[in-house]
Amino acid sequence: MTSPNQPAASVTFDECQTPSPNHVPSKAKEILTFVMPATEKNEKDRHALVPLPKTYNEAVAAAIRVLGEYMGDSSPENVILRYHVQDDERKWVWANIEPENWELLVSSGNNVGVFEKLKIPRGMKNFIQGRVYLAFGVREPRQLVWSEVTTRGMEPATRTLVRRPSSFKDAIELLRVATTGHGVAIEWRATKNYVQDWTDEDWAKAAQKLKFYYFTNPDLSTAAYLQFPELAYTNDDIWRYVVPMPGEVLGVVLPEEF
Repeated sequence: MTSPNQPAASVTFDECQTPSPNHVPSKAKEILTFVMPATEKNEKDRHALVPLPKTYNEAVAAAIRVLGEYMGDSSPENVILRYHVQDDERKWVWANIEPENWELLVSSGNNVGVFEKLKIPRGMKNFIQGRVYLAFGVREPRQLVWSEVTTRGMEPATRTLVRRPSSFKDAIELLRVATTGHGVAIEWRATKNYVQDWTDEDWAKAAQKLKFYYFTNPDLSTAAYLQFPELAYTNDDIWRYVVPMPGEVLGVVLPEEF
């Protein structure tokens, strides 16, 4: 028994057991791993770490920032995210995520797959060389009127053939060659007269406003047409994906003023 006059035994705590009164535990890092699965034989999966996004749309934006350089079309509309989960057979699969349930389904440490809704080939390796028919469009009330790509006998007019352009820049250079100098196709004479006095500066201004089109009807018909997506003018991979194939018709409408 300890005498009241004796000092009580002291207890020593290890420093690691007793946090300092001023110590604040660090918050656990909330990190998400993006995985872009390989789609070609010689490709490898690509990975990227990002702070855990709060919403699906924020996650899409983050995925584009860190992995967009490996996509053919990195627009948000073309990107879809999927959750890595095991199915009933214990196989790992990629499952679609409802955007509104992002916060409920996805947690720190998870793997989220990054996919393109429309897989667009990158680079020139798969670009098919050849020639396309070129038609110039003029804006009329409620429609576009196109220059002819067939002769009176309904045979293709080979003089309206041009090299299939591999990019928007390539197409502009092609237009300049097609509409200047000697030997311009009869079908393009009106366009030649329109651009004959254009300077380099004029062409540069026109390039910001002119539009390209592809046609959906068979047999070189220009009755039904669609405008190139805006990204095609700045993304060469998208351009190569939408530009008409050899033997088809490429349409262009020059600006009336600029």
